[in-house]
Amino acid sequence: MNKVVAVNKPAMGLGNRMRFTLSCLLLSKEVERQFEYIWPISPTFKPKFTDLWYFKELDVTDTYTPQEKYFFTHTKGITQYSDMSDWLIQSEEQIADPAGNQYDWVGLLQKLKPVPAIRSRVTRMAKKLPSDYVAVNVRTQVAPPASTEESPLDWYLRRMHELVDNNTNTTFFLSCDSDEVQERLMREFPGRTEAQAIPSSFGSVESVQKAVADLYLLGRSSLILAPFGSSFARLGWFLGGSKQPYEVSKFTVAPGTPAIPPGLVQEAELIPISKLNWVASSNTGGTKVNGSRVIAALRKRLQSVGHRA
Repeated sequence: MNKVVAVNKPAMGLGNRMRFTLSCLLLSKEVERQFEYIWPISPTFKPKFTDLWYFKELDVTDTYTPQEKYFFTHTKGITQYSDMSDWLIQSEEQIADPAGNQYDWVGLLQKLKPVPAIRSRVTRMAKKLPSDYVAVNVRTQVAPPASTEESPLDWYLRRMHELVDNNTNTTFFLSCDSDEVQERLMREFPGRTEAQAIPSSFGSVESVQKAVADLYLLGRSSLILAPFGSSFARLGWFLGGSKQPYEVSKFTVAPGTPAIPPGLVQEAELIPISKLNWVASSNTGGTKVNGSRVIAALRKRLQSVGHRA
């Protein structure tokens, strides 16, 4: 059966992986192709998809053998390549449908069921929080330079003090990736903060499960204070249905704003598979599979089979 194979890049974080993988799944359903995905494990991202959510689709990270000499980074007009057995796709963003429209991957994300370890985290924290609370997401370990420059800790402190001055009952849920930052905020607002403990091993299964639980708690809040340019915080906002204001240092996004941005839509074109790479998850350190090894596997596969020049 012809396939759509979603190949996540090793360095991609959770937000990018989710919107890319789920939009590829929706493409496969539209064009009636079997869906498979490659989900690299690396020292900074160790959980499999199924360590986070129930997901019945086939993970071929360690077993996939290339069937074609090319892959795609964009999918508008991809149906012109219907003679290819596999559409191998690699991108850091959500992909478009063949007509160039964005898929509603957020709707699919909201339907996913988190694993018990994550549900338990959410339940325990929800019992500590009032029904009306402010979620504060501070990213320092994996944030791009522009994010930390535009969203310094001083901005969070100023906004949090303003919120307390306006409402003395304000409670904050803290979603941080740094013990130092989390402790600073707790000292600044004693008796007003709740937060999960931050696992010591960054990128571990436990660490990312904690992060996913944070996403659901961000989505339940009445206001989100988020880093500028953070795909993680937006993912939490999307999970909760974008029901609350989403505030960064430069602007505030109103509740109900469509979750799917226009995105960059480009025509599908053939890219040599030698430029493709991923990390096999068969060992915890991550094994690089580079273009030359992919080509070698492809040549072996296609020794006696006709293929594109």
